[in-house]
Amino acid sequence: DLFYDAEIRCMDSQIGRVIKRLRRRDLYDSTWIIAVADHGDLLGEHDIFGHGTSLYEQELRIPLIVKPPRDEAPRGRQDELIQILDVFAMIAARIGVELPAGTQAAFPVPRGRPAFAEINPLPAFNQTGDWRAIVSGDWKFLESSVGDRLLFDIARDPAESNDLAAREPAHAQELKKAVDDWMASLPEPTRAAGGDALYVLYFARSF
Repeated sequence: DLFYDAEIRCMDSQIGRVIKRLRRRDLYDSTWIIAVADHGDLLGEHDIFGHGTSLYEQELRIPLIVKPPRDEAPRGRQDELIQILDVFAMIAARIGVELPAGTQAAFPVPRGRPAFAEINPLPAFNQTGDWRAIVSGDWKFLESSVGDRLLFDIARDPAESNDLAAREPAHAQELKKAVDDWMASLPEPTRAAGGDALYVLYFARSF
């Protein structure tokens, strides 16, 4: 935990240096600043440490801080779920660039749109299979390539401690179909250079 906290403090310090430089040059008020994480980490939750092998909330809920130019956008916490690729759409909208055909990114995010995630762990760490997940409203469904199915009411159970898949089979099947349809709509997957795991992350947006 000490090393993790130290990394966060170091990053805060470096972002602070950028902001101070912008203020000194009188550019802060006219500059968009976007800070976003790539993933979270588990620190013992679900008996897991680190990241890259699961899609629990601790890995998926990541910070996104957006500081628009003065008077350009409302400020304050925004609670809708957006996926990390939507940051690209947000920037494109700001500078007036059309999104390419077929992109999954969107901004503003359509109300009620589900959020999806998948993880393909590196072979050396892949003991539980590849994982896919969907969050739709208060519900989250996870499925692994080795047959695991989990269903959580994350509004009432944010710690994901009570798997409801057996008690709510129809709901689990509905969300599984949504995941299957989403996967079928994607282009053929390729592994990133260096064999890194692939994330499609979601998070609460804040201004």
